Amino acid sequence: FYAYEIAKSVPGEVKLSDVNIFPVEKDVKSGKKIAINLTHILLKGTTLSESSFNEWIETLKRLKWIKTFEILLIKKDRKGIQHFEIKVIPDDF
Repeated sequence: FYAYEIAKSVPGEVKLSDVNIFPVEKDVKSGKKIAINLTHILLKGTTLSESSFNEWIETLKRLKWIKTFEILLIKKDRKGIQHFEIKVIPDDF
């Protein structure tokens, strides 16, 4: 559900490189329990269009299943590409 809803909300000018639902909290080590964070979704990606990114953020604000979200990183590189990381907290977690 979450992956589909996120994917259909993303405009063509915004590229997601990572959609991590229930992200692993620590490095996975052999013989150790895997700690999974069941409270949020991490999104990472890039865009060349600030306006498309801003419109997408406005779309995320209107999605009923999203309780809140936080932009953890937004940085423009030398080529003008914006890199971003967003933490999404769904309403039903």
